[in-house]
Amino acid sequence: MISGSRARREEAFARRGFFKVTNYDTLHVDLDLIRAWGPDLVIPDEAQRSKNWSTRAARAAKRIESRYAFVLTGTPLENRLEELVSIVQFVDQHRLGPTFRLLHEMGRVIGTRGRGASGGAPRLHGELG
Repeated sequence: MISGSRARREEAFARRGFFKVTNYDTLHVDLDLIRAWGPDLVIPDEAQRSKNWSTRAARAAKRIESRYAFVLTGTPLENRLEELVSIVQFVDQHRLGPTFRLLHEMGRVIGTRGRGASGGAPRLHGELG
């Protein structure tokens, strides 16, 4: 687990190793170290931390470049399409296209017990493949 002072984290990222474990709280300040390391695969646990696209952690996580990425989460989304979009953007920024267009075209995908759903869920499923 990479933690401690900036100097200590810098040393940890510079060391050779098959994998590195860090946390959301330091992503935005360690982004340069992560980029210098150049991971091939990024797996954020607790991906719901990225569901709010405007947080520093979410913005930093989406700026990590890697060949492969997937997310882990045990927390359900809270009926907001924007949350799903934010998490999918971490894995593939271009998969769903521009957020404004997706929100306009899909409308409210998830209804409350059948109320307010626009029927966009099957189409969204098709977009995600």
